[in-house]
Amino acid sequence: MSPVLITLDSSASIAAMTVTNRSDDPVVMQAFINDWSIRNNQEHYEETDRLIVSPPVFEIAPGKSQIVRIGLLDTEPKVIEQSFRVFFEQAPATPNLELSTDNSTTNYPRGVQIMLRIGVPVFVKSVMPSASRLVWSAQRQPDGRLRIEADNQGAAHAKISRLALIDKNMSVAGSDLLTYILPGSRRYWMLNIPAGINAPYAIKVDTNNGVVETQVSANKP
Repeated sequence: MSPVLITLDSSASIAAMTVTNRSDDPVVMQAFINDWSIRNNQEHYEETDRLIVSPPVFEIAPGKSQIVRIGLLDTEPKVIEQSFRVFFEQAPATPNLELSTDNSTTNYPRGVQIMLRIGVPVFVKSVMPSASRLVWSAQRQPDGRLRIEADNQGAAHAKISRLALIDKNMSVAGSDLLTYILPGSRRYWMLNIPAGINAPYAIKVDTNNGVVETQVSANKP
């Protein structure tokens, strides 16, 4: 299952999503868009007026669908990709929603009894073709763990679906947590590694641009 993701640019400034109610009860949803940034390895969201979502509040009858449009208000070309998230919040006890775009669908299970908040990435492409450029580093911690850090020095986001530390052609530590690294931001992973593994460290990373295998030198803590 691929996560829903929206891409806009100055020439394609509107995208549509379909929200489908698969339950037997009506559901009320609220949609809003936040600016998205990463600081100190944490995702941060702030209100923005650069995009608009319509309708912002809607009710869906059982078995019916609602088209939601996301529009770019600031169509001035950008040098670096811009990052946002559109959030959908539903009232309690509204089961089994489906969100879809033209090329992906995400289902949410029947019987949800809590306030569900779904954040869908929205990327506004830069005026020139761009890509992420990850610079990797490693640092052994006083407690023995290994900190692996990626610095995105490119002009577009990177999406990491898996990171593995490799020793003797085997994965000995890693993470399967889906991680976005936005342009100009950094993310790091803290790995518990077996004794006897020293720098340079071999890592294998599954990204939205393919598999990356590289050697990472160690910095002093």
